Amino acid sequence: AGCFLMLGCLSGWPHVTTLRPILTDVVSQKCHATVFAVIYACGAIVAGLLAVSTVDVLSQQFLGYINTPLPISRMPDALRHHNQRALGYSLFIVTAVPWMVSVCLLSLLHVTYGRDRQKADDRQVAIRGEVGEK
Repeated sequence: AGCFLMLGCLSGWPHVTTLRPILTDVVSQKCHATVFAVIYACGAIVAGLLAVSTVDVLSQQFLGYINTPLPISRMPDALRHHNQRALGYSLFIVTAVPWMVSVCLLSLLHVTYGRDRQKADDRQVAIRGEVGEK
């Protein structure tokens, strides 16, 4: 339970501490709202379409979740605990794996960030030059 509490409290940090500042640096100010909206919409769509079905498949096909018509109050304790464990592991996998992939991809930004930042600065200089000429 403590791990899930920490997970919930810390889950928003990567975007706030990494993605937003970097995008703010490399995307022109006119496009900030559009870029952020597209990124968050894509994330929500993928999560909405894949998360529930992935938990279902992982739980039943790989972790041994047993479907039963019994209400939870009438399930044998062993079956209930077995299904809890299967659901818990699948929720953990569906949460942790995308975050690990995200961390790996975000860590690759050190390869492209300098070049992207320079291009953004060059665009700003060009825009200021055009405005100054008018």
